[in-house]
Amino acid sequence: MGKTEEFKRAAMCATDGGGCAHFFVTGNYVNRERYNWILFNEGIYTLANGEVTFVCTRRGDLGRVSHKAFGLFFILSMQNSVLRRIGNENSRIPNFLYIDEFPDFICKDTEAIFTLYRKYKVATVITAQNLAQLEANVPEMKYKDTILSNCASKIFVGNGTPTELEWWEKEFLLKREW
Repeated sequence: MGKTEEFKRAAMCATDGGGCAHFFVTGNYVNRERYNWILFNEGIYTLANGEVTFVCTRRGDLGRVSHKAFGLFFILSMQNSVLRRIGNENSRIPNFLYIDEFPDFICKDTEAIFTLYRKYKVATVITAQNLAQLEANVPEMKYKDTILSNCASKIFVGNGTPTELEWWEKEFLLKREW
């Protein structure tokens, strides 16, 4: 079994039932450690070494409130590690952050993910069911505008309200010079 297949298999079973799993690659092997706790001070070293951490906050298993609390706790703790990374844009190892169902975690404190992470070589991928979810929690804060204006790459996979479909049509027809 190759590294990619082993990694995928380990990732699928790593967070079974919630919790955290930490992955690191050594030579031709993917090593996995499953934790029910996280050492956030180690996050800086995890980022510096290009290691992978999976966190599962399944709403069905944890409940709505615990899901949001644990997810925000991890995201903001990770943010603390990201913003303390030593080095500069040229010397830092790139990292990637994927947050499924991101609207569950939108708040003023998560805004830095879109405005500062690029400087720290952390690319972010988020998912949402529709654009309205990006402003549902606090419409007056304009998080939707912050998120969409700071995301150069956007993917739309169908279905939406007529208003949302019009927005996507305009967005994809724009030609931008970089």
